[in-house]
Amino acid sequence: MKTDVKVENIMSAPVYVISSKEPLSRARNLMLRYKVGRLVVVDNDVAVGVITRTDIAKALLQPEPMWRRRPVDSILVKHAMSERFIKVHPKTTIEEATILMVENNITGVPVVDGNNILGIVTLTDIVKYVSTLDIPVLVREVMEDFVPTVNRHQSISRVVEKFETEGIDRVVVLEDNGHPVGIITKSNVALAELNELLKDISQGKEIKMVRKDSYGGQKKYRYIKEMSLTAEDIMRESLITVRDDEKVSEAAKLMIQERIRGLPVINEKDELCGLLTEENIASTLLRRGEND
Repeated sequence: MKTDVKVENIMSAPVYVISSKEPLSRARNLMLRYKVGRLVVVDNDVAVGVITRTDIAKALLQPEPMWRRRPVDSILVKHAMSERFIKVHPKTTIEEATILMVENNITGVPVVDGNNILGIVTLTDIVKYVSTLDIPVLVREVMEDFVPTVNRHQSISRVVEKFETEGIDRVVVLEDNGHPVGIITKSNVALAELNELLKDISQGKEIKMVRKDSYGGQKKYRYIKEMSLTAEDIMRESLITVRDDEKVSEAAKLMIQERIRGLPVINEKDELCGLLTEENIASTLLRRGEND
């Protein structure tokens, strides 16, 4: 049966705001401090946009020569925020809010009554709601069959390039034998010490090598070999997976518990076979509505 639950019942509050004239470093620090993924941008007490972790990542990981990239403190929020201020009324149903987010490819919308911003409803809030339901839908029925992957030894610049060319926000990191060992998301990169990370990427990491001049000699020659940072240097190693025959509601509980937005999916042979995202989980509410 289609639910009549309204966004006011599941939204997150309070809403954290920032001025469009403040630097991205300030936005990043607010997100870290309050453990949120987006901020409403307000100028002169009027909401003018939204900035998310992904917006920060796009601004910082711009496809330009390394020497032209500006430090995070010199990029203003207004240069990275989304000006598409899509909002919902507190009496909007969660199905209607889900459709709005999916159709506009966004992960959250402010809940507004008149000029008052009451809260924000996100895909994470919807996933949390789904985790309370007993929906007879399995992970394999809604997961993404395509899993973007990188080898653990690939450079960070190649990972960023993959984000941009394939329009994705996460990649699973594989060992040489194809076994998944970690995951990297745009959010991970954006909220890291990116100004330092970008400097490290341009300079490379130093690997010290020692070599003797002869098998029996005492003298040693030491030299430095420059190497690029690789996926394994910043990946999240505690890879959490879900089985393809698990219920979506159980997968939703796991996401909320671990505070993650995507789960690599494995089959009965422990082989990587898919990727489950918040969008996939939220879509189960729409499936229920269609079947009612």
